Amino acid sequence: MINKKSILLMLSSLFLFWNCNEGSTLTNSPGEEDKIQVNTSFEKNGNPSADGWIISQPPLGNFITDTPPDGGTYSVALEAGNPFGGEATITVKSLTNFDIYNLSFYAKFEKIKGTAGLFFIKDGAVSKGNIISVTDTSWTLYSIIDTFQTSTGDSIKILFRGGTTPIIAGKTFFDLCKLEAVE
Repeated sequence: MINKKSILLMLSSLFLFWNCNEGSTLTNSPGEEDKIQVNTSFEKNGNPSADGWIISQPPLGNFITDTPPDGGTYSVALEAGNPFGGEATITVKSLTNFDIYNLSFYAKFEKIKGTAGLFFIKDGAVSKGNIISVTDTSWTLYSIIDTFQTSTGDSIKILFRGGTTPIIAGKTFFDLCKLEAVE
């Protein structure tokens, strides 16, 4: 024979099951990790790594063991050159529900200032860009925030450059690069 406690437990379970299956479906907003499109420390498993980046061949582009705080073991050094210095670039697909992007990275220069750029690519061509100079001789956190009206098929490009010089040798160092969709 079924006692009152068993009947009450069964009815409660049915009520909970019925209420859980009715109603709206919860949709989670994109997690923080889904908004991060690039997160580079120029190393993988303790070894130097370009991991998706296109980096100029030595001597214009090199991995070195000078890094910012929490930068791991390796960073990338881009030599200044004539007419252009070394480059490191990566292109990623933009997110369609986000228009504001934040590029943050650590950088420093030695003798010749390099640059960092964030570019919006629409229909295969640069539609908008934002370039800043690396102005510090010690590791400094830089940031470029820009707004792009993105749609399916658009891309975002990051371009680091070692600078331009006809005479003086110099280089710019980059590490801990992060591109994140903000909103």
